Amino acid sequence: MDHKGKAKASSSTAPRRHSHTHVKSQMIRGTNVLLVSDLNGKLRAINDLAHRTSASAVVCVGDFGFYDRDSVDEEGKERHSELYEFVLGKEAFNVPVFVSFCDKGDPRVIGKLRSEVYRIPNLHLVDETHTHTIQIPSGSCIRLLGLTGKLVVPKLFEAGTSTTTGISGNNSFLWTNIIQLGQLVATADETHSKDEVRVLLTTPSHNRLISLIANRIQANMVITSSRSPASMAFYPISTMPFDDMNKAMESDIARLKDVWANVEERVRTFATEQTLCYIEEAMKVVDFPFEKSFMFSVLHIGVSGLYTRGHAMLTLRQRGCVGFSLHYDSIDLHRRKERTAATQSNNNNNTRANKEKSGKQAHASKDRHASKDKDNKGKWKDNKEKKERDNTKRKDHNKDNKDN
Repeated sequence: MDHKGKAKASSSTAPRRHSHTHVKSQMIRGTNVLLVSDLNGKLRAINDLAHRTSASAVVCVGDFGFYDRDSVDEEGKERHSELYEFVLGKEAFNVPVFVSFCDKGDPRVIGKLRSEVYRIPNLHLVDETHTHTIQIPSGSCIRLLGLTGKLVVPKLFEAGTSTTTGISGNNSFLWTNIIQLGQLVATADETHSKDEVRVLLTTPSHNRLISLIANRIQANMVITSSRSPASMAFYPISTMPFDDMNKAMESDIARLKDVWANVEERVRTFATEQTLCYIEEAMKVVDFPFEKSFMFSVLHIGVSGLYTRGHAMLTLRQRGCVGFSLHYDSIDLHRRKERTAATQSNNNNNTRANKEKSGKQAHASKDRHASKDKDNKGKWKDNKEKKERDNTKRKDHNKDNKDN
């Protein structure tokens, strides 16, 4: 299936260049871009999977494993990841790897990668201020844009305990803040081109605002991790009718506006001019027209976790077309046969046990009936003897009366 990028003209007539935006381009020799998710720190698997699928680049979403030797969770337990082996140079990525962090990760480690305190060749962060293009010699190009953390409306104006600039959250949960959303809009407007397929990498969310954001930055694809055992692809129209989608969005928009109304006065007292600019751009997202045609034109790909042995693939083709395919390797007939054999064995054992149980129950029932019959016979005999004694007494009594 092909998905051709047809980006509309940007709503911004003269995009400003922001000092925060980092734009990079990567030329690849092949045409395959591997999509994986939820590596959970098992980063060595990337090279193996890229080799097996002949991928020239890899895009990672979900839990990548942004932890080092000093990373701990909220309870003080150490977090384990292979990332530090790559930092030390003991391991290396064989192809370009593009990563957008999700709601998991150590903010301190992400900050060190952003500032290049940690340098890992071929590893590229994709977030609100770092955008990358992947190109092939024929001219086809995809642009990667990232919205990091989890979109939770009540937390959009909270920083959490993170001390890393631009990242909100704590040691166990990262969320999107309103400034990040504004930065994403600015980056998307600044880098807009009708000759590229625009891909938004983000965290899965049931919040319909994701669709509004994708609409605002004119994305052609949205790629997230998926909790499903198999990767999936769909268009928004397949999830609910357009009118129902609009009604659901009204609720989300109302919540966002209520949160902003509650904090606006306090925010304006300490926010810088640039920060307020980003916030205003973010709040305009909900006012951007959401057209019905958008529900048919934006492809959503949910990539299953590495532990399911699933992945997806983008294929860059000529004339600006991008194809995609989904791979699911978790159906194992051998294991199913083993499970079937084990189930049959259990059924046979259960049948044998049930027969033995039924036999014991039948024997016990027979014993009960025999005992009951014996008791009944004893009672019948006692009653017979009593009746005979009574008859004898009655005869003797009648005889005495006659003699008298």
